[in-house]
Amino acid sequence: MTDQRTPVDSFSLSEPDVAITPELDETLTLLGSALHDVAAEVVGRDIVAFIDDLHELCRNGRIADAAQLLADRPVGDLEEVVRVVTALFHLVNQAEKQEIVRINRLRSRGEPDIPRPESIDAAIRHLCEQGVTYERLCAILDSLDIQPTLTAHPTEARRRSILYKQQQIADILSVLDQCDPTPAEREVALQDIRAQVRLLLETDEVRASDVRVENEVEHGLYFFRETIFSVVPRVVDDIKRAMFRHYGQAPALRRPL
Repeated sequence: MTDQRTPVDSFSLSEPDVAITPELDETLTLLGSALHDVAAEVVGRDIVAFIDDLHELCRNGRIADAAQLLADRPVGDLEEVVRVVTALFHLVNQAEKQEIVRINRLRSRGEPDIPRPESIDAAIRHLCEQGVTYERLCAILDSLDIQPTLTAHPTEARRRSILYKQQQIADILSVLDQCDPTPAEREVALQDIRAQVRLLLETDEVRASDVRVENEVEHGLYFFRETIFSVVPRVVDDIKRAMFRHYGQAPALRRPL
């Protein structure tokens, strides 16, 4: 996903003294370039240059100078800075999530008889090797009571529109990482990323009106539709495959998985 830029053409989303993989660094560079381009158009090059200067001061430990730089700017400018920096953190989070997916996929391509470390398959294999019987493991699974808790905490007050845009960016990054796109396909994907970054940057983080109960319910349902309903069946299938692989039969439970 290489998108080489000079420092003035891209926000630096990684730190030189922090060890990261080349793949993650490449993704961060791509997203930093996209955000830099879009932010220059949306909030202006002056704000972008200000953020670059602020970041450089903070990186060098010149916190007092950074604070003075902020104090000298109008409140309206600082609102734009917060908008861009917030989008930057969203993009960093998505890059890190994609890196976790990439690493797990890479580890899954190891020896076919060796489960991926920290996976359900590895856990069930460990229990089998430790002498846990099939009946005992079924009893353990039967006793599990997993109840997700969806809160309305202010720190998770992101609008669903923001969450959807983040997911769109994650999906495009996943395609670029897992496929071998042609130059034309790659260019389309990069254009799509920039389009989503623009939408992310132009969407208010919080609602202009007070949050109603209906908004909170819809926010909670987002995680059911977009995460829980898709992930739970995959986890169940992983358990069944691992049980069959290491015990020779699928789990026999009172409460079906």
